[in-house]
Amino acid sequence: MQIVEYSTEFRVHIPYGPYKRVLESSVKKIDGCGFHPKDKNWVIPLHQKPNLAKLFNWAKQKFPKAKIEHFEIDDVTPEEIDVIPELPKLDQEVPLSHPEGFGFRPYQEQGVARGLELKRYLNGDEQGLGKTLQSIGTIHAAALRGEEVFPCLVICPASTKINWKREWEMWTNRKAMVLDNKVKDTWQQFHAVGMADVFIVNYESLRKYFVRRMPPKGRGYTSADIIMDDRVKLLKSVIVDESHRCKDTKTQQAKFTLKICSGKERVILLSGTPVVNKPIDLFPQLAIMGRLKEFGGRKGF
Repeated sequence: MQIVEYSTEFRVHIPYGPYKRVLESSVKKIDGCGFHPKDKNWVIPLHQKPNLAKLFNWAKQKFPKAKIEHFEIDDVTPEEIDVIPELPKLDQEVPLSHPEGFGFRPYQEQGVARGLELKRYLNGDEQGLGKTLQSIGTIHAAALRGEEVFPCLVICPASTKINWKREWEMWTNRKAMVLDNKVKDTWQQFHAVGMADVFIVNYESLRKYFVRRMPPKGRGYTSADIIMDDRVKLLKSVIVDESHRCKDTKTQQAKFTLKICSGKERVILLSGTPVVNKPIDLFPQLAIMGRLKEFGGRKGF
């Protein structure tokens, strides 16, 4: 049970478990209590603090193995908790090849500049703000700086593969290739002879193109047990579109993506909804971009 104290009310969340029914029954007895279906929280008036305190102490003693927590949230803005730095300005020319002469919008230039600084990061802009262009622009700008970022792999939903190919070629004149069965064993040669700088693959096909051997069936395994194709080492950068698809560490696509991105200097995750259900959704995404330790590791979640 988690009790969060705001300046105007309490919100109580009771997760599924052996104590849920008993705890909910006790919470319902508090006058003025109401259920908020969207957040799945019980809302309790602030003046009921003494009764809620009694419930908290009783639950701690009654269920010593249960996780009973209390947090107090002040009415402060994020800037008062930690200063959010201004986005940097792009300090280099990044020529684009759009046929109608379109370029970056000012905020997209800042996104590219910040991406160049971070190298491994998640772009959480909302839909329609141009995450695709910003990620393409970041890799393109890094190449103009002399960084070795190609071949670049784009991992995306199957429905967006053609769009990614079109966007890469329209904005940068870089040749992009959607992986299919015809090039399963030879895709790397297309980069070697200058016929492709970007390779595009959907989540469901990662095993087909990049996994050499899976662990034996019938037992649990981690990403460390998966043997990847040696050609994965040829990839210099990775863009992971709709990265919230990797929110579950138990799925193959999360494990494969983690292995592919391991050791890459530039890894860009794109998702307007990186947290779909709970903060733990960020755990595998942070691991994929190699920043999990900066957020406390597994214990941080």
